[in-house]
Amino acid sequence: TALMVDDGREGPNPCEGAEPPVADGPGTATQKFAQWLRHYGVKAAVGRSTRSAGATDLAEVRSPPVSALVEHLLECSDNDLTEAMARHVALKQGLPASFNGGARAVHDVLQGLGAAQGIATVDGSGLSPLNRITPMGLARLVATAAAGKRPELRTVIIGMPVAGFSGTLADRYLAGSTRGGAGAIRAKTGTLNQVATLAGVTTDRSGRLLAFAFMANDVTDLGQARAALDQLATTITACGC
Repeated sequence: TALMVDDGREGPNPCEGAEPPVADGPGTATQKFAQWLRHYGVKAAVGRSTRSAGATDLAEVRSPPVSALVEHLLECSDNDLTEAMARHVALKQGLPASFNGGARAVHDVLQGLGAAQGIATVDGSGLSPLNRITPMGLARLVATAAAGKRPELRTVIIGMPVAGFSGTLADRYLAGSTRGGAGAIRAKTGTLNQVATLAGVTTDRSGRLLAFAFMANDVTDLGQARAALDQLATTITACGC
């Protein structure tokens, strides 16, 4: 469900924390809200109620802008938020906020960007085994966002984790032969059962901006697969392409 606090976990979980998930996301979020109201002297109880006629608004909270949400979902691989964003794209395109609506809307938007080739998805989170994305299709999409011709796509690049510093890359590129990529590579990670992916941008020794996408399928050791992908990204960073 989309209603949650701290990613639906028992404690703050900015990216890949070890906090376990709560059993009831909406219930926990509602209780937390009531606790804060009581903390500030507002009588509050959890339950169903209706707004009485003539009631006065006490306060309102607005969502962060979509750009901030996109940065968060990229940095922390937030699958729930990614699915929600796909459905917002559907609503923007006048389609139902559903799996089918989101998939169709994303395809239409990618087609409008000239970056639909090699990308066929049926959900927003990427968890479905029916999704099909080629490395070239993913690299083409990253290049489209990084080219600078569409300023509205800038968030896609700046939201990606930075090697050795932030998000899902914070603990990678810190030792050995991949250390040279630390701070220079921005990339989105993708790790599922037997699959590891890394796609992003880097600047080579000649100062040229490069977009890349590496994928490993049928992986038996995800740790080794991620290390190999990191090595590939470090190698192109060190080259004079």
